[in-house]
Amino acid sequence: MLRTATACVLCVAALVPGCVKRPQVLVIGDEIPSEVTVYDTATAPRREEYIYLQEGEAVSVPGPTLTGAGDVFFLSGEAIRVRDSAQYHASGLEVRVNESLVYVISIDDFEYEVRLPRAELVLEDDSVRSDFFFLAQPEYEGVAHDVVVTAYRNGFESGRTEPLSIEVR
Repeated sequence: MLRTATACVLCVAALVPGCVKRPQVLVIGDEIPSEVTVYDTATAPRREEYIYLQEGEAVSVPGPTLTGAGDVFFLSGEAIRVRDSAQYHASGLEVRVNESLVYVISIDDFEYEVRLPRAELVLEDDSVRSDFFFLAQPEYEGVAHDVVVTAYRNGFESGRTEPLSIEVR
């Protein structure tokens, strides 16, 4: 599944009187529908050690922070795609920002329980923060085990998150 991406860059010029400088934001993917409840990992419902989602719910998972990464903060050929897709399972997801910055999301026992409609990157003080929005797909109920986001900058691993699991019913 290849999703085309829409992009927006938001920035306020520092020279405009009365304006506050804001971080720049890149968006890859689609808007999350307003009827969807989006949790962060701290406030998401839990069942045992899993984040627990139902229909109409999503969780925003932070990716690794990349320092000194202002040079790769641009969109070119951006896309969100499923990795190693088969009829009933895949190895995970990939978010391509540009040829220099790619996020690989590995998921053990991934049977399409979640969908990744959106990723956001924020540049602030030459560091890039990222958030990945996983939307429940109850028609594929189950557990996406050990979700890990790994950033690759110029082909080299630049950071990874601790694993977390998402249960969808």
